[in-house]
Amino acid sequence: MNSLGLSKKAYIMLLALLPGMLCMQLYTTLMLLYVPFQNCFGLSNTQIAGLLSIYSITTVPFSIISGRVSDAISPKVSIVVPCFAVGILGILMTLSPSYEMLLVIFALLPIGSGAWSAMLKCLRYLSPSNDKLGKIFGTANIFGGVTSAIEFFAFVLFFGDAMGDPANFRIIIWVNNILSLAAGFIVLFVFDYKWVVANSNNYTETEPSSLVGSLIRAAKVPEVWAVGLMSIVYYGITCIVNYTSPYLINGFGFPVAYTTIFAIVTRHMLRSFAGSAGGRYRDKKGAMFKALRPWSIISSAALLGMALLPMRSSLIIPACALGLVLIFVYTMASTAASMTLTEYNPPANLQGMMYSIVTTVGSLGTIIVSNICGRILDAQPMAGYKYCFLLGILIELIFFFTGNMLRFCSKLPNSMAKNRADRAFGD
Repeated sequence: MNSLGLSKKAYIMLLALLPGMLCMQLYTTLMLLYVPFQNCFGLSNTQIAGLLSIYSITTVPFSIISGRVSDAISPKVSIVVPCFAVGILGILMTLSPSYEMLLVIFALLPIGSGAWSAMLKCLRYLSPSNDKLGKIFGTANIFGGVTSAIEFFAFVLFFGDAMGDPANFRIIIWVNNILSLAAGFIVLFVFDYKWVVANSNNYTETEPSSLVGSLIRAAKVPEVWAVGLMSIVYYGITCIVNYTSPYLINGFGFPVAYTTIFAIVTRHMLRSFAGSAGGRYRDKKGAMFKALRPWSIISSAALLGMALLPMRSSLIIPACALGLVLIFVYTMASTAASMTLTEYNPPANLQGMMYSIVTTVGSLGTIIVSNICGRILDAQPMAGYKYCFLLGILIELIFFFTGNMLRFCSKLPNSMAKNRADRAFGD
């Protein structure tokens, strides 16, 4: 931890901030336990795609509102309110809602993801310098990975294959509700944003403006749209990764409990190592986009292997190995879009809005990919997984051009590139 270069007080602020990540845990749980979630509410793949679509669509206003609150009031508010709101939405989900009510809940659930831009903003201000940024983000990944792993291992040990039972699955949702509410209280009473700003080496501002004015000023920055395109890839691959568990269960007959353990190891325990490794590799390269292309090659190779591997129970080990590689590399790249924008050190009162635009653009990846894959899987339950993984390869191709996109943006007016800092937010 000393390698982060933080003071004792800054460490305390970092540890007080990180529980705010738990407000996004409910959505993660539903996607990680895809099959139990599907069975609990009697949903088809197309219906789940509908839930993901409404989630992505309403991400737009929630991201803009959260970004504006983060810039104009405080990022702390943009974290605490979502923690409490997601906890309440989770409680409603345990009351056996109809599909129509689930649509309403998923339409409101993005308030949790809206906290992410505020988290990024606070992590940036806690980082003592740009060369420590990757390690700070890596530490956040370690926290998220360890806490999630502990939670899901407890579920497996307590429920086993009975996690798929609707009553037990609702208990799992209740646990997430309690964690989200508890996280809200921790951030509310312990995290001191004013102290963080007062002691930050990275805090910059421009003149404040209205909601529309800040949206226009943020939209003028070309890197915002380039990073948004990168986010489309990230959100799209996230959808593909979510199908790994049903792929193992339906395609190879892997028991739910074992699949959940595999998901815990790959999505949460390895997240601690992969996120930290990705951050450190980014610090070594000096920029996130330089690290993306080799990761994309490895991800594409793993997706191709999963698409070509015959679905037989005897091949469960290579199937798990390919899934492990895919998820590990995907996790290394998971902060790509957010870190790339942060590397330009955007002004404090525009940073939240920039993240909102990036999230809005990126949500198109979820809408497009989830709807394509949902329909494919309902039409071809087994072969559909192979088509979904091949689609993932096409999505990954965009990452190969990230460096060129950002270099092109640096030549445009209002670029945030360091050699054009004086024109970054000009009218």
